[in-house]
Formats: sequence, structure tokens, C-alpha cells
Amino acid sequence: MPQLRINTDAVVAFTNKLEKLPRTAFPVAVRAALNSAAFDMKKNTIQSSASATFTIRKSTFFKANSRVQMASGFDINSMFSAVGF
Repeated sequence: MPQLRINTDAVVAFTNKLEKLPRTAFPVAVRAALNSAAFDMKKNTIQSSASATFTIRKSTFFKANSRVQMASGFDINSMFSAVGF
């Protein structure tokens, strides 16, 4: 019968590292991820989607006319970022 062995020492060490992190580390990481995704959407996704759908007459039109509303605050439940055109 096969056995599955789990090394719990690594789990305990990782748990200790997580407990030592500052209280603001997780909300800052979430905010950075949301903002990064929004700026990637503005920079890459809108450009590629627009070039597949529309005739591009001016290459900077979509980049110049789209805006990013960045995430802010420390409350993860109300945190959001948005890309608008």
C-alpha cells in the first residue's frame, strides 16, 4: 500500500514567517495585484482587442483615452481598481 509522507517542518516554518508579517502586508499585496492587473489591461489587453476589432488610424488613441482608477485603502472587501474608456 502506498504511503504519503508530508514534511510538516516546512509548513511550521512557513506559518511562523506568515505570523511575523506586518498587518498591512496582505492589503498592500492585494492592492498591488489589482493595480497591476488594471494597468496590464490598459497597456496590453485593450490594445490587442482594439486592433482585432477596429481599424486603427492613430496608434496612441486607445492608450491616451483610457484611464485607470487605482485601488486604495486597506479594507480588502471594498478594494477595487477599474479601467475606463
